[in-house]
Amino acid sequence: MMSLPRRRIVWHVFRTEVLNVMRDRVTLFFSVALPFLMWPLLAALMTQTVVGHFLRLEEAVSSVAVLGEPPEALRTYLQETEKLMLIQLDDAPAWELEPIDNTLTSKADAVTNPIEPKPSPLTSDVANTETASEITPPPADAKQREWAEHLIGEEKINALVISHPHIDSENGVTNYDAWIVYDSTDSSSTKAASRLKETLNNWQQQVVETRLEAQGLAHSYIKPLNITQKNLASKEKQSRSSLGPLLPYILVIMLLISSFHPAIEMTAGEKEHGTLPTLLSTPAHYLELVLGKYFAVVIIAVVSVAANMVSLTGVLMFGLGQADLNLSATLLSVIFLILLPLAFLFSAVAMAVAVFANSYREGQNLLSPLMIFGMLPAFTTLLPDLELTPSLALVPAFNASILIKQLLVEPVAPDLIALTILSNSLLAILALIFTTRVFASEPVIFGSGGLLNTLLSFRRSSYPYPNASLSLFLYVLLLVLAFYCSLGLTRFGLHIQVPIMQLTVFLGLPLLVSWYFHWPVARIFRLRKPNWRMVLAAVLIGNTAWLAFSWTSQLIPPPPEFTQKMLEMLSLTNDDYSMFTLIVIIAVLPGICEEFAFRGLILSGFLRSFSPVWAIVFTALCFGLAHMSLYRFIPTAVLGIMLGYVAWKTGSIWLPVLIHILNNANSVWVAHHFGGDAEMEQLTSVPVSIVLGAMIFCGAGLWLVYREPRAGEAIPTQVPS
Repeated sequence: MMSLPRRRIVWHVFRTEVLNVMRDRVTLFFSVALPFLMWPLLAALMTQTVVGHFLRLEEAVSSVAVLGEPPEALRTYLQETEKLMLIQLDDAPAWELEPIDNTLTSKADAVTNPIEPKPSPLTSDVANTETASEITPPPADAKQREWAEHLIGEEKINALVISHPHIDSENGVTNYDAWIVYDSTDSSSTKAASRLKETLNNWQQQVVETRLEAQGLAHSYIKPLNITQKNLASKEKQSRSSLGPLLPYILVIMLLISSFHPAIEMTAGEKEHGTLPTLLSTPAHYLELVLGKYFAVVIIAVVSVAANMVSLTGVLMFGLGQADLNLSATLLSVIFLILLPLAFLFSAVAMAVAVFANSYREGQNLLSPLMIFGMLPAFTTLLPDLELTPSLALVPAFNASILIKQLLVEPVAPDLIALTILSNSLLAILALIFTTRVFASEPVIFGSGGLLNTLLSFRRSSYPYPNASLSLFLYVLLLVLAFYCSLGLTRFGLHIQVPIMQLTVFLGLPLLVSWYFHWPVARIFRLRKPNWRMVLAAVLIGNTAWLAFSWTSQLIPPPPEFTQKMLEMLSLTNDDYSMFTLIVIIAVLPGICEEFAFRGLILSGFLRSFSPVWAIVFTALCFGLAHMSLYRFIPTAVLGIMLGYVAWKTGSIWLPVLIHILNNANSVWVAHHFGGDAEMEQLTSVPVSIVLGAMIFCGAGLWLVYREPRAGEAIPTQVPS
């Protein structure tokens, strides 16, 4: 067993790497100096650009045209309105407008929608205040549409008003239907439509008052309710709410960038210069070297994000002081503390990926897709009304983005902050362990062909057995093919979609790859025949695991709507398929095909490069992610760990297949019989005694597997001692 790393060597490597970065003025400039130059300049440029645009838009006069038969009083009112200029159109096509039911018009609906193939305009009725529910749009044939779009596009006009009179025989007055036609993609046209809406409403108000006065009625007669809105949010809270989506988005992106480039330089860059293999040949242990480099990447990322925070805070508080943000030192410290585990996580992941590359350029190619995936947590801040919950606090990276956004608006419970920091820290530790295992792999460190070149060449001689890199590559390919296959076959029904996807993607692709590389299929996929004791163990586990570990689904509880939607997608709440058919397509086919993919090819590849424990865990994580559901990830990953252990210990794929089939079959049967809302509510509250009984039987099955003598490994491993 290896002793603890020597702090002196770790400190020496760390100090050397930091000094190298300090000497690299380009990296130092981009990491520390650039934020202090970039954000003030961007803020000034964006402010001037946006403000200037809106000022020009506000000062410009909107050119509008009136078609149809509007009242002369309205035409005169439009001519006298400031910022509106009436344009006379001599070549306008005839717009035959159908009368609109007078009982369905509304003052509040005085604006139309933009020009569309099927426009849905609203009317401005000067007499009636009932809300419109369905309004017949004016017919707009291709010629009319092309004519209007041409005028607006050439900026001859910005918007059109089309009017049509109709007689209100009951009240003896003439009312008018009015449509505003504009282009929402043109800011000048949208501004003109807004001005027209306000003008038509004002004119309508005058006509209403005139008619009421003629009848001897006060305006309050038709206004039984005075509505006043009171915004409880302070000016500071409103400013923070506007800033909320922006600040975490910028900080997470900058944290990604600042950790990726040093990670490439300290791994792929050194391999390209030939210094990394030499460094690993020194008496220092690989773990000490990894930790030194790792902490150097972390400190660079932390310093960079701190510089960005200071620069952004200065711009927001001094350059944009009118925003009234009042960002306290305590709040900024909490935000920095939340980002700290992300720096450790991103640094570990970046180093683990970049070390597979043999040149700086290849490292950039490898990290580019990872950069895109890393941006997803930042994008969540742009979603409105997304609040941090205990379940979301367990989702790494996403939780930090949501938490920072929420902290800028209102206080957050300390337990959510602690849970967020803890979950990100734990994942950072796991990522660091993975990184150290990658550094311990000699084929990765001393490889000469480059990961991408080797993968994309698909030379048979390069892969006598599957390894971790090829397994990950095939795993991503499986996910992509399964995604397109599931979407493309949805319209054909579950009985077509699932068999084709399972047989061609999860079973066909692994078998095809094995055939291409001439791998021993029986060893790769563990086709060993199990004995009766292991079959009994598999029956015990398969029939009870779904219930014994049902509590894991409550760690991130799915909303009832999600559960019901999943049951409907799987046809478990209707009688479209018989129970036998459902078990075949939801239990039997996935049980066979997915096990051949995950506990067969992917597990064999991970065992080639990692220890059994980490190979099983990594395979289980891939298995959980493959189901593409946040709510199903933990239960599926836990099941994947059990399946991986059984496959590794017994050397037989058929036992995980049996467990998988029984687990899914029991779930299908229960969901089909308890698919209603009331029944599902009862199902989620299973008595503790039943769960404990299931745990006992499941534990008995695992104990039988544990007592079984270890089967020989399917393929040779390359994990160092």
